[in-house]
Amino acid sequence: DVKPALTAPAGWTAGAASPPSVARIDGGKSATFTWTVTPPSTVDTAALKVAVAYRQAGRAGSVTGERIVGAVPPAPPAGQVAVGSLPFLTATNGWGPVERDTSNGEAAAGDGKPMTIGGVAYAKGLGVHAASDVQLYLAGACTRLTASVGVDGETGTGGSVSFSVAADGTTKVTTPVVRGGQAAVPIDVDVTGAQVLDLVVGDGGDGNGNDHADWAVPTLTCVTPPAR
Repeated sequence: DVKPALTAPAGWTAGAASPPSVARIDGGKSATFTWTVTPPSTVDTAALKVAVAYRQAGRAGSVTGERIVGAVPPAPPAGQVAVGSLPFLTATNGWGPVERDTSNGEAAAGDGKPMTIGGVAYAKGLGVHAASDVQLYLAGACTRLTASVGVDGETGTGGSVSFSVAADGTTKVTTPVVRGGQAAVPIDVDVTGAQVLDLVVGDGGDGNGNDHADWAVPTLTCVTPPAR
């Protein structure tokens, strides 16, 4: 009972989803929904948002995602850059929207709490829920990504996730499965020359219940982008 809904900004028009729903998606399989979308005559940058409702093991669930269309964002500034300060190219999240500088919280935007991993508080970062993928445009201007990652303390000892970093579609690092209550795991990745960076969180192989995950203090080291 998989049903998608597309929300477009004011001035845009979107036709009905095709197909309007899918009765069942087996494990390891996928379904594709398409819409005919018409933008206004003048487009700067806009977010097209999709929400998909489903039932799994008799329980209702949902997943959301968005695609930024229009102008390509500028390259990150030179220096140490907080990932949470940058626009997303895309952001897909397993429960509600990706949150900036708080935990994932619940299904509504802005309902997260201060991030904690293993009893340690973090003021900056991204709060997500598996399965999640946050995509950033680097324009070849950055050389390094560092972060501390783990399951947020709001789940207690529940939750199990893995974290991956991909540059231009190539996975650079994947952590072992991290569980609720465990100390943060450090990430330090060479992203030299990458155009697009993906921050991916998986469900640890056992479903995504309680999988609230934090990218704590994710920081890019960037230089002046190469001339085009």
